[in-house]
Amino acid sequence: MIKNEQQYRLTKAQATKFANAIDTYSKSVSRDMNPIRIKAHMDALRSQYEELNGEVAEYEKLKQGEVKSFVINSFDELPTTLIKARIASGLSQKDLADLLEIKEQQIQRYEANSYAGASFERLKETIKALKLTVKEHVFVSEEVISRANFFKNLADLGFKKDVVLKRLIPKKIAAYLDGSMAVNEVDTLPYVLQAASIVSKIFNINSESLLSKNSLEIDLSSAYSTRFKKPKDADIKKIAPYTIYAQVLALTLLEACKHIEAKTIPTDVKDFRNQVIENYGSISFETALKYTWSLGIPVLPLDDSKNFHGACWRVKGRNVIVLKQKTKSSVRWLFDLIHEVRHASQHIESPTLDIIEGEDDFSKEMARSIDEKDANIFAGQVILNCKANDLSQRVIKEANGKVELLKKVTQQVAHEEDVEVGALANYIAFRLMAEQGFNWWGNATNLQPEDGSHWIVAKQLLFKNVNLNELPETEKELLINALE
Repeated sequence: MIKNEQQYRLTKAQATKFANAIDTYSKSVSRDMNPIRIKAHMDALRSQYEELNGEVAEYEKLKQGEVKSFVINSFDELPTTLIKARIASGLSQKDLADLLEIKEQQIQRYEANSYAGASFERLKETIKALKLTVKEHVFVSEEVISRANFFKNLADLGFKKDVVLKRLIPKKIAAYLDGSMAVNEVDTLPYVLQAASIVSKIFNINSESLLSKNSLEIDLSSAYSTRFKKPKDADIKKIAPYTIYAQVLALTLLEACKHIEAKTIPTDVKDFRNQVIENYGSISFETALKYTWSLGIPVLPLDDSKNFHGACWRVKGRNVIVLKQKTKSSVRWLFDLIHEVRHASQHIESPTLDIIEGEDDFSKEMARSIDEKDANIFAGQVILNCKANDLSQRVIKEANGKVELLKKVTQQVAHEEDVEVGALANYIAFRLMAEQGFNWWGNATNLQPEDGSHWIVAKQLLFKNVNLNELPETEKELLINALE
């Protein structure tokens, strides 16, 4: 949402940039280009343009006084409505600050943080200054605000208190809820409500339900629409809340990267491999990651080890990848990255895509799915210089059906062919599971050295590419908290 004239000018310039990109691309299209890929690329550009243009149009309508009234159904909607009402009233942030007899910077902080940290009295003063009428039900009764219920309900979803304080809510609010600030229970109530308001947006529920004594129920449809590579519905239900959280993070990152143009993803193994080498010198996790970002695909690294190790989402034609690995093996990080990039190139005729790589995605069913086989083969071929199938077949043949020889033969063949033994072992494990239902992943993992801080590399590259100023303060802090 645009909140001031500076943001208005920047957003308008960004919209013009994408309008020009659409015009340039449409003129560069030739008959020999894949029409499906042309459409996918144009749809992604148009989506970004329409989103930016929509924000500009909304701000202009508010500035011109075309919006005469606002409807607020819950406390969660109040902060945004206060900002819209200020703009529609023709007041600058300084004007509102003068009415409230506070500094302009304080209003800027309030709006940047969606009024997190503002007391009930300050909110009511702001409502009065803007001459708004707010129904009483919007303000939750203080009698039902409970810090204990808030933490219990989130714990039931799998988010322990320390995770809530470190990951889900802003640090300024967390300081009042973790006991580090010497305040009594009554004084914490505004902060509990603000925390509930912020967290409720993650799970698309009203803040009152987070404070209730009743068991919390959330809509898991967004998680269930994701193509989980996990065999049991019970497992999906268990990890669904975390999946929703991860998806919110991914889409927040995507929003902060809307200045980056999405490009066509090479679908030919040689083309993909050559592009990485030509632009970055070699095939490694870091070079492949840089190439992925250059394609306009943001990559979010998460360092907790629960629930899944990779994901790919597509929204309005734009892809975003999440990587989550327990291992420090560069081979595994590289394989998973290229694997997810391949998913991002699949079904390009669809503007949406939802895939989660569950912890147990090495099952027979998952390994044999068409898209999974395609992604695994593509990643293996890129890493092993287009020789993955030939080399893995040679190893299996020379082992002559003897499992105890696989490790030794894999090492010998990798040495003779000058390829990384861990990468070859990883691909062999995939083939054995997909073709014979045999689990050799443990042995393959043992052949992959732990040789780097890949999460740190991915985080540094993210901060190099992202524009955090595109985000509201609470969303910015949510993303930053996840990367600490």
